[in-house]
Amino acid sequence: MPTRFLLASDDRFFPAEFMRGIVAGRLGFQPDEMPGDHCPMLGHPKELADRLEAYRTGL
Repeated sequence: MPTRFLLASDDRFFPAEFMRGIVAGRLGFQPDEMPGDHCPMLGHPKELADRLEAYRTGL
């Protein structure tokens, strides 16, 4: 199963710099990033849906 991590770059609860290190250390790759805060589904729903659809279709 392919694994991805989508990081909301303006999240203040889990800061981007912290999460980059966690993802790299535990999963072994760099996260994909998008604008948004802790709830990107509220602030950037279209961008999030587009990104998830691209993951689903492999684009």
